[in-house]
Amino acid sequence: MSSATDLYQQIILEHSRHPLHFGTLPDATHVCSADNPLCGDSFRVVLRVDGSIICEAAFEGAGCAISKASASLMCDAIIGQSTDDFEQRFRHFQATVTSAVDAPPLDHMGPLAAFSGLARFPARIKCAMLCWNAARSALNPYPSATDPVI
Repeated sequence: MSSATDLYQQIILEHSRHPLHFGTLPDATHVCSADNPLCGDSFRVVLRVDGSIICEAAFEGAGCAISKASASLMCDAIIGQSTDDFEQRFRHFQATVTSAVDAPPLDHMGPLAAFSGLARFPARIKCAMLCWNAARSALNPYPSATDPVI
């Protein structure tokens, strides 16, 4: 295994064992629950948005290491970002986990690059995207028909 692969595994394990932003927000303005029946993941994403800025983000629930680590890193990445920035991060993360041709360079993804190898495991992509899709649904409860959901 390469040192990058080892580092990515370490990041995922650390965030799954000791997730950041795990819990609820009593003053949440946006909430969405999501389940993955194939894996048994079940999470609730809560956000506090002021204007167009995501001031706080948290999640609660249970799931596999990939879904929990992804939720932890997502919350950390989106706090302080605008809802437009979230949409761009969402698309970049989705492109990264699916190894899409328009995926950003991994060095632009920070710790979220840890999920870059998931394209080899299509069933696990849903785990990584679960809380991202929930956050997106919370921010935009009426998506357009062209918005892909993974």
